[in-house]
Amino acid sequence: MNILLILCFLLVALVCFASGMATGEFITSEEARRKRKENSNG
Repeated sequence: MNILLILCFLLVALVCFASGMATGEFITSEEARRKRKENSNG
């Protein structure tokens, strides 16, 4: 196989994984903040 093709595939996979982790953490923190607000109101 072409080494450049493999490197490009790994780079894309790494970027997708990193952005997925970042969005997952962001969504989790947003949900936690929302639950905290509901608890303080109720």
